[in-house]
Amino acid sequence: MVDDDEAVATVLQDILLIAGYPVSVTSSSVALAAITKGTFDVLIYDLSVNGKRGCFPFLASCLKYHPGLAILLITGFADEETRRQAANLKIRLFEKPFLATDLLAELSTLLSGADLFLESAQRSTA
Repeated sequence: MVDDDEAVATVLQDILLIAGYPVSVTSSSVALAAITKGTFDVLIYDLSVNGKRGCFPFLASCLKYHPGLAILLITGFADEETRRQAANLKIRLFEKPFLATDLLAELSTLLSGADLFLESAQRSTA
């Protein structure tokens, strides 16, 4: 998950760990470096980290380096343009607020048992 809110990232990380998913939390630049090596199968990314204008070029770069990467884009601000851009990149759009069970079900449909990559802009120096 890419989330610029450290509290949200922590809660989501806890949910995923309890569900048995291995999770990494880091910055966009570290995420991209790991994705270029094929380290992760799923990227959870929050639209607010780079904003709509910066988000989709970043996600397109991730897909360039790892075409099989499953991306779950979470946002509380999905408009028609966001939906169109996500669809063009074949990215799953997941709207906030959501229940933990809904998140886990959505991840299950993306890739059962995959490594998850959680990124938090606030934790970029951790």
